[in-house]
Amino acid sequence: MSRSHTYRPLLALLLITTLLLSLTLTGCSSPLPAEVPQDTLSTGSTNAPAPSSGPTAGGASPSVPSSPSSSTPTTKTPTAPSTPPASTPLPVPTPAEPVQVPSTLKVHFIDVGQGDSILVESDKHFMLIDAGESSDSSTVVNYIKDKEVAKLDVIVGTHPHSDHIGGMAEVIKAFPVGAVIMPKVMHTTATYENLLTTIARKGMKITA
Repeated sequence: MSRSHTYRPLLALLLITTLLLSLTLTGCSSPLPAEVPQDTLSTGSTNAPAPSSGPTAGGASPSVPSSPSSSTPTTKTPTAPSTPPASTPLPVPTPAEPVQVPSTLKVHFIDVGQGDSILVESDKHFMLIDAGESSDSSTVVNYIKDKEVAKLDVIVGTHPHSDHIGGMAEVIKAFPVGAVIMPKVMHTTATYENLLTTIARKGMKITA
């Protein structure tokens, strides 16, 4: 009998023994069922163990996330803008005395023919503009007297032609006169020279 046939049964037996041993070791390595507590069997429910509050394996306490603050946010009430101090009002200027407007104005056109003669009346003040020709002097003087004129405030000679200043000398002699207004125009007629002489004798000056 050869040696190869002698070792075959031994090898087979060794393989079978190794297989059984490995199966046995595999079955022993499965965890055994833990013993069920008595109170769990009686109530029929299992309570999960509360998480441990102690330190972890690393020795540090578990970090607990901080919950958001439960305090109510405060609402800032807007404050009203501060009122600036009242400024001192500026003094109101006192208005000037109002100018009195004449209540009435009358214009009298005296008929002196070719020339001109106008009497202006306002609140018992009178102004004579021109006096026609020298031949019309009595007409102008009588008309002014008929209006009960006590004084001629102003006499105006528009220009030195005889049909405007001819009767003016007799008017100046007949009434008090406040002022004589004439343009600065030189003239050589006797009528004009007579008027200048009458004004000078009455102590008056011509206003241009």
